Amino acid sequence: MDLPIAYVQGTTETPCRAEYLYRSVIMRGRARLVEEPAEKVLALDALMRKYQPGGTWGSYPEEKLAITVIVRIDVEEVVGKEELGKGELRERALAMLASGAPLPAVLG
Repeated sequence: MDLPIAYVQGTTETPCRAEYLYRSVIMRGRARLVEEPAEKVLALDALMRKYQPGGTWGSYPEEKLAITVIVRIDVEEVVGKEELGKGELRERALAMLASGAPLPAVLG
């Protein structure tokens, strides 16, 4: 996953100075298919809570659960990384993040 923060434009004189500012997380683990209906329901409920807050959904029909594929990833490692530039560029990126400005931005 990554969070694009800003694209820094190069100029006609220095096009190779273009940069991409970001924060990212890389997760590694083992994937497996979820077979148990109860575990499928837990995963689907988590999605419903995110996309339909308020708990206004009903139960899942068994025939739909039977044809729904859920992949579970047991995370074994998480690594974070960021590139926010240097000097004034870094200060501008951090100020944008602190202000809640819409991302990604384009910086000149």
